Amino acid sequence: MNTINKNKLIRNKNSGFIQITIIIVGILVVLKYVYDIDVIGFLTTGKFREYIDMIYGFVTTNFDKYNELIVNWWNSSINFIKNLLSRQTGGGAETEL
Repeated sequence: MNTINKNKLIRNKNSGFIQITIIIVGILVVLKYVYDIDVIGFLTTGKFREYIDMIYGFVTTNFDKYNELIVNWWNSSINFIKNLLSRQTGGGAETEL
């Protein structure tokens, strides 16, 4: 790959990040001024922190109880996705049970 193509690739990645950032800021401004929904205020209040702490506590206490079930479900989901992708590409899927 020559230098010109590398520069274009880097520029495209940066402009994609900048575009997404501008879109998110625009959406937040529209929500605040048109619909009077204060997303930033909600995220910075203590209530949001309480919700996150509650979810974190629930996950950490129940992960020990259901660790094996969660890991088995995760592995089954990954194997299912691998099988779907291999069928689309025409290759054989290697699954472990």
